[in-house]
Amino acid sequence: MLSRRELFTGSAALALYATLPPPALARAPLASKQVPGVFRQSVGNIEVTALLDGDFTFPPELFPGAKPEE
Repeated sequence: MLSRRELFTGSAALALYATLPPPALARAPLASKQVPGVFRQSVGNIEVTALLDGDFTFPPELFPGAKPEE
């Protein structure tokens, strides 16, 4: 059973929620432009963006038992 306090609190929260603007959808225009470090690929009607933030050469000692050419 709800108490009067819970009922009024819930009603006030619902009234406040009704006055809020609708949430924004995460949509951006398709860029269709390649720049260094940013790779874009269209998949259907969406665009996938992959970001390259650098590279690192791992020392061979980090992989014991691996062949050097691997």
